[in-house]
Amino acid sequence: MQAHRLTIAVVVMLSTLSLKAQNQDSIQQVIYKSALQKLKDGSYAEASAQFSQLITNNFSNKEVFVKRGITGYMTNDFAKAKADFDEAVKARINSQELFEYRGLARYKLDDFAGASGDLDKAVAMGAKDADIFLTLGNAKFRLDNYKDAITNYDKAVATGKKRCSTF
Repeated sequence: MQAHRLTIAVVVMLSTLSLKAQNQDSIQQVIYKSALQKLKDGSYAEASAQFSQLITNNFSNKEVFVKRGITGYMTNDFAKAKADFDEAVKARINSQELFEYRGLARYKLDDFAGASGDLDKAVAMGAKDADIFLTLGNAKFRLDNYKDAITNYDKAVATGKKRCSTF
């Protein structure tokens, strides 16, 4: 009888812990959705604070590093943005958006080889934005790879971008 009560107590305790974990996950999902909306609306400081809160609380979706990195990029904190993008890569995030923004941040930090590699990867994953091609062209130019620079400038113009300025 005593063993039966102990078993019931353990089951109740585990169920309670499971419900708390599910509740915590649900709360974090709400915060994540709110932060994504703030990012979309251009409220970068508020979005960054919410993404930071999620990271501090070990949010299971590691894409949060990409999103906080974007807020850093959009507020011209390129070193912080790159650090977040690097964390996303360590967490095995492999998205076009990640490599676009990390490449752009690296370019702003004068890491032209890193920018070239990331932007090449973003293009291989389907990036078609004129600014991506333009920045990739500029990175190639800075690396003295003039043929690839011209190819990317041509791609930027082909997307409909009327004004392209180098570096």
